[in-house]
Amino acid sequence: MSQYGAYPSSEDSDSSFEICLSYDDFPFGDTKLLDLVVVDNKDAFVQRIKKQRKRSELHDAWYQSKNMLSSIFYYISARNAVKCATALLAGETGLDVDINALHPVLGSNPLYFTSGPPELIDLYIRNGARTDIRHKGMLPLNRFLDYIRRGHENIDWSSKQSICMVIVFLCLDMEKLESLRLLFENTKEVEKEVYHYMKGGKLVETTALLMIAREEITSPVFFKDFTSSGSMSLHQLVLLEIEALKASQMKLDSTSEEIHELKNKLETMNSMLCLIKVLQSVGPEIDQYRQDLPKLSMEELATKVAYLLISKGFVEYEDLKRFRPVSDETLPTSHQHFLKSLGSKLHGKNEGSQLESKDVGHVTDAMGNGDQSASLVKNHHANGVSSKHDGREKELADMLEEKNRPLGAVQANHELQIKQLNMELEKECDKLGNLQMRLQEEHKLNESLQEELGVTEIREG
Repeated sequence: MSQYGAYPSSEDSDSSFEICLSYDDFPFGDTKLLDLVVVDNKDAFVQRIKKQRKRSELHDAWYQSKNMLSSIFYYISARNAVKCATALLAGETGLDVDINALHPVLGSNPLYFTSGPPELIDLYIRNGARTDIRHKGMLPLNRFLDYIRRGHENIDWSSKQSICMVIVFLCLDMEKLESLRLLFENTKEVEKEVYHYMKGGKLVETTALLMIAREEITSPVFFKDFTSSGSMSLHQLVLLEIEALKASQMKLDSTSEEIHELKNKLETMNSMLCLIKVLQSVGPEIDQYRQDLPKLSMEELATKVAYLLISKGFVEYEDLKRFRPVSDETLPTSHQHFLKSLGSKLHGKNEGSQLESKDVGHVTDAMGNGDQSASLVKNHHANGVSSKHDGREKELADMLEEKNRPLGAVQANHELQIKQLNMELEKECDKLGNLQMRLQEEHKLNESLQEELGVTEIREG
């Protein structure tokens, strides 16, 4: 069973989701069937259904009813019972199953309520589960992103450290991201969903989407239908949104209540711009790290990504060490444990302590023991460590060297990066200004042509 395959708590699921999980939905108090789904015992599950159907015509009719089949499917989805689902869809129970049958109470198909592993989502999609059925205005893709987001509420998005921490946290949920990738690839007009998340300032959802389809989403042709020029990148869309918000801000009185709301939206869009910049920089390396799964645990992967973000200058070690959401209770238990131990995982709790990770290497506190850390890496080679770790230790040594540069050099580098970003921003703004002028000219030309066409029609009449 998947490591996150337990039934989601009530705070992580729709209140209506529990309706289909009631024992009262099952005939004659047959709670045994539900217990078999919980442990995903396929053989016993199949035999139980066959046995119950043979007891009487009433039993057989009940098991073949739409209500019963929907209840079984939804319970399978909630418990991530991949084996039971496989047996049901393969016809081993003898029941005629419709994967897209809407639950009479909940009003959607099983795929919508699946927060399960990639194996279950892939199974449903291969058997014809539709990804375009909306429930309460949401597609299965939207619902799954909402499920991911609920672990990251009450976070102050005004700081870069929060953006970096969400990237790190999502590395603890790589299995969920793989499920999201399957939904993304099988959802039609998915660019519209991505656009709505960007425009709505949904940073967690946008981060998750960029982590599973960064190259596609940041491609200039992904949003080609959003402009007459046939080319519009996510970066440009965010800049357009920022310019539109600034224009609206200029029109309002400084005492207006809307000013505060616009200011918050601008901060969010600037964070969105920062997010895109960060993931375009570190995304390829994160993808490379993911190739080491499952040999590399997700905690080790998240630690490597945290170190990568530090070495690239996107966040300081102390910022990550001090990071806390508004409420720890909103984080999953695994995330809370990881957050508490992150400092020791990166550099050791005390000066000279070692980071013991089979894929990260052995280092001491890089904040004050850079020379000793480098010495440890060299000694590690001298003691005959397997050559397969050489590349990783070299990478780590480079990170340590980067981290222990003089503060003045680091500040100078950051100032240079800021200047470069400002120059890029000015260039993009110029491009957008030219684009807007062309769009206005096209609009005027269209109006002129329409007027001429109208005059011609009048004359001919």
